[in-house]
Amino acid sequence: NPSAAASASILYDTIPPTPTVGHASGFGASPTIDFPVTFSEAVVGLVAGDFTLGNATAPVLTGSGASYVLRVTASAPGLVSAALAAATCADFVGGNDNLASATATCDFDTTAPTLTITPSGGAVNTNPIQFDFVFSEPVVGFIKPDIAVSGGTAGTFAGSGASYSLFVTPSGGTPVTVGVTVGAAACTDRAGNAFAGPQAASTTFDNQT
Repeated sequence: NPSAAASASILYDTIPPTPTVGHASGFGASPTIDFPVTFSEAVVGLVAGDFTLGNATAPVLTGSGASYVLRVTASAPGLVSAALAAATCADFVGGNDNLASATATCDFDTTAPTLTITPSGGAVNTNPIQFDFVFSEPVVGFIKPDIAVSGGTAGTFAGSGASYSLFVTPSGGTPVTVGVTVGAAACTDRAGNAFAGPQAASTTFDNQT
């Protein structure tokens, strides 16, 4: 009678798992901060205490296999960091220890941006008038319709980050008071803190000689 030969195989793996610790935006206004953690392959033995934290406490780790989330609580406003050292867990197949991760950071920020508008007061004779808007930090979402104009017509708007400008053409005869106002919550900083506002400035346009 013919006989069937038995066969067997094993998976030989010598490649260490590579971890990536990150953060969605790098900024946050909440003290509760999530760091996604992904590996190049499934691992076992990973626990919250394996991570090195900066300016944070109370780590909680959820997930399994190759995908996890490390949740920490910021100790104080400022940079919060998380990193995974080498040889804290191993892949499932070959038992190879993990490599170290790069350090992930999140800027925990609870301070709302403030705004300085110039010119404010005095008189100018240039037409159109350039109003400059300088925030205390970079903001997002600040657009031309966020600026209410009185005594003139809004023209070219430009800028990014923390600095913007709006040209306003005065209305009617001179002298005339031209003003701009930025309302509350017109924009936010990168962490999501809303501009407190409102902030206003005005100047007198007078081109009479």
